Amino acid sequence: MIARIALPRPFKKLLDYIIPPELEGKIHVGGRVRVPLSEEEDIGYVTAILKESSFPENKLRPLIRSYEAHPIFDPVMLDLCAWMADFYLCSLGEALHAAAPPLPAASKRQEHVEFDSSWKVDPPDKLTHEQESALNRLMTPMFLEHRVDLLWGVTGSGKTEVYLCAIEAALDRGMGAICLVPEISLTPQIMARFVSRFGKRVGLLHSRLSLGERYQTWMEIRRGEKPVVLGTRSAIFAPVPGLGLIIVDEEHEPSYRQEDTPRYHARDVSIFRGKRANALVLLGSATPDLTTWHRIQSKHFPVHILSKRIDGSSLPVVEAVDMRQELEKEGHRVILSGKLLGSIDKCLQRGQQCMLFLNRKGYSTFLLCRNCGFVLKCRRCDVSLTYHKDTHCLHCHHCNEQQQIPKSCPSCKDQRIGYLGCGTQKVERFLHDIFPEAVIARMDANTTARKGDHARILEAFARQETQILVGTQMIAKGLDFPNVTLVGVVYADIGLNWPHFRSAERTFQIITQVSGRAGRGSQQGRVLVQTYNPDHYAIRYALQQDYQGFFQKEIQFRKIAGYPPFRHLAQILCSSSSSQIAMRGAHELARHLRRPPHPRNARFEVLGPAPGIIGKLKDQYIWDLTVLSNHHRWMRERLLQGLAKVSVAARFRIMIDS
Repeated sequence: MIARIALPRPFKKLLDYIIPPELEGKIHVGGRVRVPLSEEEDIGYVTAILKESSFPENKLRPLIRSYEAHPIFDPVMLDLCAWMADFYLCSLGEALHAAAPPLPAASKRQEHVEFDSSWKVDPPDKLTHEQESALNRLMTPMFLEHRVDLLWGVTGSGKTEVYLCAIEAALDRGMGAICLVPEISLTPQIMARFVSRFGKRVGLLHSRLSLGERYQTWMEIRRGEKPVVLGTRSAIFAPVPGLGLIIVDEEHEPSYRQEDTPRYHARDVSIFRGKRANALVLLGSATPDLTTWHRIQSKHFPVHILSKRIDGSSLPVVEAVDMRQELEKEGHRVILSGKLLGSIDKCLQRGQQCMLFLNRKGYSTFLLCRNCGFVLKCRRCDVSLTYHKDTHCLHCHHCNEQQQIPKSCPSCKDQRIGYLGCGTQKVERFLHDIFPEAVIARMDANTTARKGDHARILEAFARQETQILVGTQMIAKGLDFPNVTLVGVVYADIGLNWPHFRSAERTFQIITQVSGRAGRGSQQGRVLVQTYNPDHYAIRYALQQDYQGFFQKEIQFRKIAGYPPFRHLAQILCSSSSSQIAMRGAHELARHLRRPPHPRNARFEVLGPAPGIIGKLKDQYIWDLTVLSNHHRWMRERLLQGLAKVSVAARFRIMIDS
C-alpha cells in the first residue's frame, strides 16, 4: 500500500511513500508520520492511501514511523486545510502543519493548566434589555443552519455575557463552542469568567502554554472532555466534537492574522469552518473591521446592537490634548502634558487608578549623533535600534539582536550622541520621578516574556495594589477594571504615520478601544488623547466615539482609491539574502502579472515593486508588490500563473498575504 503525503514545505506536490509491513493497519488518512526526504527526515501528513503510485516504483521509499494511533485530522479539518492552501496560496502541507497539535513526544507526562481562583466572577443577576434582545434573535434559528452574525456593542456593554449565554445554549444542545480572543493578555480575566461559568469543561489554547500542556489540552478537547475552547488565533483548529458555535471577539484585531506561512486570518478561517460544520459564527466588536461593516450594510450579515453600557454607566468623556500648544508653551517636546499630569494627580488623590497607553516599547526609540545625524541601525534589519534602560543595551524589536551602546558615533567619532523618541520604559521612569509614592507597573513584550507574567501584572492591578498601569496594545482592549477612571493616550499619532491604507482605521480603533477601559464602574471616566494632529478625521471621530461617522468618511476614501472592501488585495513580499536577487525577482514577477490577457471586468492592477516598508529584515532584503482586483478567484489564479513563471533563484522567497 502507498501513502500520499503532504509535507510542510513550500512545494505543492504531494509525495508517495511505501507503507512498510510493520506499519500496515497503523497508517490512516489524516494521520501524522515521519518520512525520509533526500538526506533528511521530515514530518508529513497522510492525505490518501492508494494501491499503486504514479511515481516509478524504484523512486518510492518507505515511511519511517507513525506518530499517533489515530488520525489527528477528520475529513472536515482536511477540507478546511485544503481551502486554506487554495485561499492563501500555500502548500497543503503548510496548511496542515499550521493546524496540527504539537508532537506527542513533547509531552512525557500529563500537564494541566491551572487557574487562579481569585479571579472568580459571578454572573449578573439579569441581562440588560439589549443583551436579552440580542440573545433572543441569536437563539431563534440558532444552530439550525450556518450563518455569520455581528454583535456590535460599545465598550462595556456586556458582549462577553452574551457570548457566555450563547455557549450555554450550545452546551444544552450537546454542541461544542470555540471562542477566540486576540491577545494572550486578555485570557486571565476572560478565562476567569469562562471557568466560573463552565468549570473544567473549558480548554485553554495559546502560544504561552508549554508543548506538553497544549498537546494534553488538545487531546482532552478531542475526547469531548472540554467542549468549550478559549484561545488565540490557532485555537480555531481545536478538534471540538459537534461544533455548533464559533465566537471571534474583537474581530477587527490585526493579531488574528498569522505572520508566517500560511498567512491566514482566523476570522476568515472561522467563517469557513462554521460553514463546513453548519455552526453559527458570532463576530464581536465595538469597532468592527470596515469590510465586516460593509457586509452588514450590504445585508450579508445580521447585526445585534448593544448601544449602552451595563449598569447604566455612561461612556467616558474623551478630550484631545493639542501637543503643538504644549511644544509652543514649553519650548521643547514633552512626554506628558500638564493637563494629563494634573489629571493623574487628582486620580491618585481620590484613590482611583489610571492607565497610560503608548504603542511603543523600550526607553528611547533611536540613538542619534548630534554632530552628523547618524542613527544607529540593526545590522540585520533596516530599522533603528531601541534603547532599553533596564539592560542598558540597544535592541532590535524585529530580530531581537542586542548591541552595546557606543561611546562615540560610529560614523564621525563625535561623542555627542543622544537618545531620542519615547517608549513605555521612558514613560514609566518619568512617572516614577513625578509620582514617587505611586505603585506603577508596565505591561509590554519585555515585562511579559515569561509564562504567568500577564496574569501577575493584571491580578495586582485588579487588587488595586498598582495605581498606574503603563502599556502597549496589550492594555488597549477587553480588560475590565471598575476603579480605572482615567486613561491617557500618550502619542495618538504613531499609527497615522504607518504607510498603509488601513492606518486611519487602526488609529480610530485603538483610540476607541483604549478609551473604553475608563469609567467601567460607578465613577465617570475620562480619557485624554495627546496628539499633534487633533484635526485628523480618525482622531476626531474617535474622540466622539462615532463609528458610523468614521465609517462614512473612510469608506469614501476606500471607494475612490479602489481599496478593500471594493477590491480584493494581495500583498506579495519578495525576499532574498541578496538585494539584487530580491529586486530582480520582484520585477520579473511584476512583468508576468502585468502581461495580458486580463478579463475586461477584473480591474486587475499591480502596484510596484518597491523596497519594503522595512527594506531589510533578519538579513533578508524585501521588495513589495501589491495586487488589486475585484475578482478574488481570478486574482489567485493569476498569481499562481505568475509565480510558476518566475525563474526562482535558490535564495529567493515569495510570501503572499491575501
